[in-house]
Amino acid sequence: MIMKVIKKEIIKKTPLAMVICEAVYSDQGLPVDYRTLDANELFEKNLGLKKADIRLNRKILSEIAVNEPLAFKQIVKEVQAVENKNNK
Repeated sequence: MIMKVIKKEIIKKTPLAMVICEAVYSDQGLPVDYRTLDANELFEKNLGLKKADIRLNRKILSEIAVNEPLAFKQIVKEVQAVENKNNK
């Protein structure tokens, strides 16, 4: 409980834009997405969104896939390029 309060205060008072995310893993244990858990006011300001608009607890890549299909295709392409390089 105390760590949660400390973390909230650090996020709130830091002079940096800050967002806290949680990895989402596949059944094989690989990271496949992430959720935004919290963000501070500076992050909101830099993004031009309020925390309510950031859609906390939603899967980010899933949102991009639905709302920004071209951007999502580019992300997939880049990930595949890295995987192909690592598999050589």
